[in-house]
Amino acid sequence: MLIPSAPHRPRNHGRRRRGAAAVEFALISIWLFIIVMGTIEVGRALMVVELLNNAARSGARVGALPNNYYTAIKTEVDDVLKNAKLDLPSREIDVQVDPRSPSGYQSANSDTAFKALVTKSGAGQWVRVEVRVPLSDVTWLPTNWVMSSSTKLSSNATMRRE
Repeated sequence: MLIPSAPHRPRNHGRRRRGAAAVEFALISIWLFIIVMGTIEVGRALMVVELLNNAARSGARVGALPNNYYTAIKTEVDDVLKNAKLDLPSREIDVQVDPRSPSGYQSANSDTAFKALVTKSGAGQWVRVEVRVPLSDVTWLPTNWVMSSSTKLSSNATMRRE
C-alpha cells in the first residue's frame, strides 16, 4: 500500500538566504569595524598613558636626588620615552616644586628656577613632574574617531627631594 505524500517542490531557499546573509553582513560589518577600531584606539591611548607614567616617575626620581635640576629631569623623561620608541617632539614636560610656601607648587621649568626653589628650604621638598602629549601625535588612525583631536594624554609623579 502506498502512502500519499505531498507533491515534490523544488527548494530554492538557499539562494534567497544567501542574499539575505550578504545584506546582514554588510550592515553588521560596519558597526563591527567601528567597534574594533575604537578598541584599538583606546588601547593605544592606555598604552601611551602607561609609558607617560613611567617617564614621569623616572623624571621625578631623578628630580628627587640632590644636585639634579630641570635639565637632568627633562633628559631622563626624554630618554625613557625614546627607549619606549615614543619620540614625541610636541610633548610637554612641566616640573614643579613645592617650596613649602602657602602658594603651593611653583613652576620650575629652567635650571635657574629649579635651583632657586630647591635652595629656599633645603631637602624634603616635593618635586612633581608632569608629562603631556597630544592624542593626535600618538594615534594610529588617520582621524580621531573615539576622542577629540584636542585631547591631551598626561601623567604626573611626585617625589620628595633628598
